[in-house]
Amino acid sequence: MKICFVLLGLAIPAADDPTKPVIAVELKALTPVLKKGQYPRFSAEVVNRSGREITLVKPGDGSDCGWRTPVITWTVEGVKPRGVLRCGNVNPLRPNEVFTLKPGQRMALDEWVGAPQLPGPGTYTVRLRYENRPDLKWRGKPLGEHDAATMARVRASTPAAAESNPVRIEVRN
Repeated sequence: MKICFVLLGLAIPAADDPTKPVIAVELKALTPVLKKGQYPRFSAEVVNRSGREITLVKPGDGSDCGWRTPVITWTVEGVKPRGVLRCGNVNPLRPNEVFTLKPGQRMALDEWVGAPQLPGPGTYTVRLRYENRPDLKWRGKPLGEHDAATMARVRASTPAAAESNPVRIEVRN
């Protein structure tokens, strides 16, 4: 439901329009050109686009396969995604993995954001999807206890999802 105020017959959208995305994901290629066999590197940031303070979670061990929030998905135009091979263990949740952003603030998504799998020489358009799902049932065997207070913050975090801007990567022989 869109809330607005009517002033002299003009509709003025509320400051926090629920039809607009809560977040944006901004992606930059740190290695736009690479040799076959090298892994691309990226800078990724999540930006609060709402008119209110929001709480989100940084990617962690298991985000790349949907075992924990946020779920991180790389897409490569024209390439079918391959499954992720991994062990069943996951690192425990740490307090610094949950953060709060005021309107317009941003946070770098580092360490566990990963990279897309590129099949070989060619030019590829890639995107990163970030999806914070507070109610997601976590899977995997933790290599230590998840911090209970931090897990409560995860459960109370802001549901949000966004796909990044497209970035082109060239892989050469």
